[in-house]
Amino acid sequence: MNCSSCAAELAPQATVCGTCGRLVEDPLIGALINNRYRIQAKLAVGGFGSIYRAIQVANNRRVAIKVMHRELSEDQQLVARFRREAVTLCSLRDAHTVTTYELDQTPDGRMFIVMELLEGRNLLEQFRASGPLPWRRMLGIARSVCSALAEAHALGIVHRDLKPANIFLEEKRGGGDSVKVLDFGIAKIIRNSDIDDGSELTVTGQAVGTLEYMAPEQLIGGTCDGRTDLYTLGVVAYEMIVGRRPFASAGVLDLLATQLAEKAPKPGLYVPLPGVVSEILLKCLERDASERYGDVNELATAIDEVLAQSDMELLATRTSTSRGHAAPRSVRTGPVGLVTPVGGVASIQPSPAFGWETAGASRPAPPASDASYPAFPTSDASHPAMPAPGLPPAGFPPAPDTLLDPSLAGSRTTPRRTSMLRVFLLMLVLAAIGVGAGILVSELGI
Repeated sequence: MNCSSCAAELAPQATVCGTCGRLVEDPLIGALINNRYRIQAKLAVGGFGSIYRAIQVANNRRVAIKVMHRELSEDQQLVARFRREAVTLCSLRDAHTVTTYELDQTPDGRMFIVMELLEGRNLLEQFRASGPLPWRRMLGIARSVCSALAEAHALGIVHRDLKPANIFLEEKRGGGDSVKVLDFGIAKIIRNSDIDDGSELTVTGQAVGTLEYMAPEQLIGGTCDGRTDLYTLGVVAYEMIVGRRPFASAGVLDLLATQLAEKAPKPGLYVPLPGVVSEILLKCLERDASERYGDVNELATAIDEVLAQSDMELLATRTSTSRGHAAPRSVRTGPVGLVTPVGGVASIQPSPAFGWETAGASRPAPPASDASYPAFPTSDASHPAMPAPGLPPAGFPPAPDTLLDPSLAGSRTTPRRTSMLRVFLLMLVLAAIGVGAGILVSELGI
């Protein structure tokens, strides 16, 4: 392709002429493809092609069209991979996978895929805009991704390139995230699966994926299955919650060596986090695939249990508050434990399943040399700076055995145990003196 102004040869995907400085016009903008799709604007550029916003002329439907780069159209293997992506996407119907309508070809031989047009931002853009996500929100997003992966894995499809840029968030009308998994461009079709066409587009021993999110078996070009996607999803969730990836690296060998020699650091070393959430993330990140969840359905079940427990405790907290037992203003009520009145003073009663990992003196510092993580303003009130060692950040609930009732200072007996002990002693007294329980309870105000 040449510059329309000075006729200088342009590099592939160039947006500005390096000779005269003129903006390079995209010839597809405004074009009518196959008399059916009117291209309106370019949305993004990827490794295989560019994505455009378009209108389907026949029904005025807004769509997204991924058009293969012209210079790649002569490589038959890349054309086959692009075609396979379209076939793969067309076979997926889960609500959390981007909907694909058709595969076609332009008059000049460039393949294109027509998909639903999404409105929102991808997870990477969300992360860069607002910083780490609350763990409940990220687990909800991960649960939606599990739904998309469950269908893909059942058909013998391994995504192999899950990353924040390939997880798209649309806002629901009633609030919350509508999640879509994108880009099955390097998906692996498992041999002898229902959609296996017998072709092999990846050479044995070839590492495929995005380096920072690759599982150990991917890095060495080994066999990948559904558990490989669980590892990459674990890296994504860890990064979105903590603000950094579990393993920093300077390259493939460095990352592989770190993964094989070390376990991922507990996310609770960096942010206050329920222990059960930490366990889910670390199980996904096991170096040995056999020690991860057996399949994506097991992971989905674990997430469902945590979110259900969280919702129950949040409801109980709100119910207790609505009955007049107001939670301390210094503590954020939420899915942590019940707010239970003890001696007239509200205190946190954590659920055993939600033991909190709190950042302490042993918290390792993120590597200063890792420039792949976006910086966030530490003065932003929505992202308070880490407190002194041993103390939770402002706005977070205290550690599990931290009591808000001053009368219990120096005692490690929890409010629930204290209440049970009082009831037991009271019953002994009632049995001994034979006084009517109802009268005594009324007199004591219990």
